[in-house]
Amino acid sequence: MTIINVAAGAAIDPKPAPGTTIRLEGGRHSCVLSLVGWQDVIIDGGAAAELWRGRIELTDCQRVTIRGVVFRQAPASAIVFNTGCRDCVVESCSFLACGISEGGVTMWIGAGTSGIAVQRCRFDMLGARGKRHLILNQHCYDIAIMCAEDDCVEHRLLDNRITQYSYGIQLGVRGICLSEGRHLVQGNRIEYPWADGIHLKQGRILVKDNTIIGAFKNAMSARAGAASCFVGNRIEDAYLGLVVRGRDHEIRDNHFERCRRSAISLMDAKAGGDGFAAENTLVVGNELIDCGGADAGPDPLIDCAGIHLGNDLPQRIGVNRIVGAGTPLLRGQGQAVGVALNGRGPTDPIHRGG
Repeated sequence: MTIINVAAGAAIDPKPAPGTTIRLEGGRHSCVLSLVGWQDVIIDGGAAAELWRGRIELTDCQRVTIRGVVFRQAPASAIVFNTGCRDCVVESCSFLACGISEGGVTMWIGAGTSGIAVQRCRFDMLGARGKRHLILNQHCYDIAIMCAEDDCVEHRLLDNRITQYSYGIQLGVRGICLSEGRHLVQGNRIEYPWADGIHLKQGRILVKDNTIIGAFKNAMSARAGAASCFVGNRIEDAYLGLVVRGRDHEIRDNHFERCRRSAISLMDAKAGGDGFAAENTLVVGNELIDCGGADAGPDPLIDCAGIHLGNDLPQRIGVNRIVGAGTPLLRGQGQAVGVALNGRGPTDPIHRGG
């Protein structure tokens, strides 16, 4: 194994030999690194090296690890994986106030990639400023981690912490996508997303054991694709808990607490042809506590404490625990289904479907 120490401001070998570890010394590095064809190389920042207003872009790289680097105030994307990247790892890195001038995607995983792991990283849109930095009414979204959808498969997003982004994690681009991502999204903590915490536009994705706090819109959503599984996630203080479109999804053993409107929404296709209607969705073993009823107004959805069936297609609603003041199961635009109320919620807190 070869070890190369790189001082702040020094140049980096454009193509080191396989087995090389590049140690970035502590301090501020201001550069754009374009890695082409690298294999079996580690870039180690030791949690002290800071890449300021720069980025790392990888093309046709295999088994490259980026570890312990602090990315600060990247104008747009801090890390980009282009075509041909396989089995690369980003771990224990920090991304602070990135996208300061353009918004955009802090980490982009593009088409023609597979097996990328992003783990134990911190994505903080506040950075050291203590407030969101995007200009008021600036017309852009910021996304911590985003994947393409064509030949973009089997990525692993594990144990990351994401704070104050518009979208925490978005997998897929188009709302009419039918491709299978086969990604794993597990153990992430997403705090105060301004749009969606986890947003799926691909299918066959496992979303497991994540915690999402204070989503301004949807804590989680599946807009396209089929056969994704949401299991063991904890959602607190969201506007809407989980909004689902597409066939054959599974929603199992999740905990929803204090969602202002419905905890789980199985929706029709979105107007304009973007997205597919939820159908044959399994909903079982979930705990829905004190959801719905937090907003006053004529919309019946605000009184839905549990599951909203937004279309007439067949679903598989099993045993779920629903406790709260609103309607446990709501069909369409206001028809309560299957459970009598006693003024505080279902007479039996275990709802067995309708």
